[in-house]
Parts: sequence; C-alpha cells; structure tokens
Amino acid sequence: MAAFPLLLGGGLVALLCLWPGSGARVGSGEPLLLYCAAGLPPQVEPVARACERDTGQRTQHQYGGSGTLLSNLPVA
Repeated sequence: MAAFPLLLGGGLVALLCLWPGSGARVGSGEPLLLYCAAGLPPQVEPVARACERDTGQRTQHQYGGSGTLLSNLPVA
C-alpha cells in the first residue's frame, strides 16, 4: 500500500508531461508547472527529474494545500 502514492504521483506527472493539451511544449523554454499536494514531494521529484531527463522539458513545482493551490491556478 505504501507504493500507491508513488505510483499515483508518478502517473500524474507522466500524464502531464505527455498530455497533448498541456500549455508547455518541449523546446519552448517554458517550464511545465506542476501543482502538487504538500505531502507529495518525495514521490513527485524523482518522476519529474526523469521526465526532464527523458523529454528535455523543464518542470517547476508548486506544493501546498488544496485551497492554496486552487487560488494560484490561472483562470482563463
């Protein structure tokens, strides 16, 4: 059961790196911004580094509680 958060976090980061509709594009110079729960850095960091290494896409992480992250989301 301890592996579930790692798998979930890794899956979400991988999905965001590969999702065709994500705002950042490989080679654009714009980092992919990840909004993550405050307790997920140990799971997200290794996957984000692997994504950066494999795709060349830089990532930027914002950790916090759900209310804080929600207030930081850009509204179009």
